[in-house]
Amino acid sequence: MSLAQPASRPLKIDRRNVDLYVGGVDQNANVSGVDFYGTDTKAGAHGLIEWNTNDLLRFYTWIRWLYVRNQTVTLSYVGSGGNLGIMRDNRMQAGDATNHASSFRTAAQTPNISRIDVDWSKIQVNYDTSVPKPNILDFGCDSPPLIVGGYGNIRRSSMEKFPMNDLGELVAEALGEIGNNKPQSYIADMTTGRMGGYAIIRQDATIPATHDDGGTLTDMGRVFEDTIANAGAYTSGGIPETKDQPLAVNTANQWNLYSMDVPTSGPPTPPNMVYVDADGGIHEWGLAGMQQYFEQSVQHIAANGYNAAGSGKLIFYIAGEINGVNLGDGGSSTALDAGFGEVENERLNGSSVAGYTTGPAQPASGDNYRTQEFPNGVAQIYNTYSLRSYTNPVV
Repeated sequence: MSLAQPASRPLKIDRRNVDLYVGGVDQNANVSGVDFYGTDTKAGAHGLIEWNTNDLLRFYTWIRWLYVRNQTVTLSYVGSGGNLGIMRDNRMQAGDATNHASSFRTAAQTPNISRIDVDWSKIQVNYDTSVPKPNILDFGCDSPPLIVGGYGNIRRSSMEKFPMNDLGELVAEALGEIGNNKPQSYIADMTTGRMGGYAIIRQDATIPATHDDGGTLTDMGRVFEDTIANAGAYTSGGIPETKDQPLAVNTANQWNLYSMDVPTSGPPTPPNMVYVDADGGIHEWGLAGMQQYFEQSVQHIAANGYNAAGSGKLIFYIAGEINGVNLGDGGSSTALDAGFGEVENERLNGSSVAGYTTGPAQPASGDNYRTQEFPNGVAQIYNTYSLRSYTNPVV
């Protein structure tokens, strides 16, 4: 989560119809022929109100839609050497077999079972830091948008300009929801993911057709398989057995990376913000200017953050990954796995002593007092991994 306290909310126009009064008496008619909220107004707009919850949710979705049109933080599938870290699959295999002319070698004399490690590093995170931080004054807005004065524990009946870092944090809150980091409890938990996001999904799951923001999911490729020794495949009569005999891999232990596609149509737009001009007049900020500004702003913030400390930067990481590449200094409490459980690596928990096995004695055949240690026990989870994301904490 990015902010302990969410960013301030912008102001919007509450109502546009201004009643006509003559001599203090309501004439039950509206003033007409004057644009109270556009370029004609110099005396201040009538009826300003703070964005409500629905306005804020529409803004978050709209920001994510602007972002996916030109993402600056992406995950890609690579053959090997991905920089997001290593998910390690390990399983047990039999030890080397022994044989002797006159007696079975003891468990201490028989080589132990051993572990096979297979490292999966097929996810690459890419940052495009080239989009510059936009100047809001270049997009038809004479000042930062207005908010309620004294936002926080003490709120006044005055207005003030949105601090630009706070406006950046408002954008970062929308980015944070890609990984289900929620600035407020009224934002629902995601099912699969949101625009600009990714998910690792187990292949025996019923994969949903869409995600929370609409659109479809695209399979990017296999990023992990869990293998486990097939204890039932090892027999005393088969000594010397093939050392490595894993169970067949199936969809229950395969995980693929998915990207969240852009919906075919854009979401509803948020209310127009309002700003003040040099003469003190209050105006609506037109949607075209808002869209141009926030599209560049979200692209910059995702890859760079909105301040020099990188606050609001979008971070993807693998929780539990082996070499600690991208754990960062914050985190998401939710795995980006569509609710199908984390990526799991199981292996048998038996000991070398329990796996010690002797073959049928065949003294007449020469060196045929054979021993070997086999994988045994029950499957247990030894490693868990999950793809997650968050936006950098505020500094």
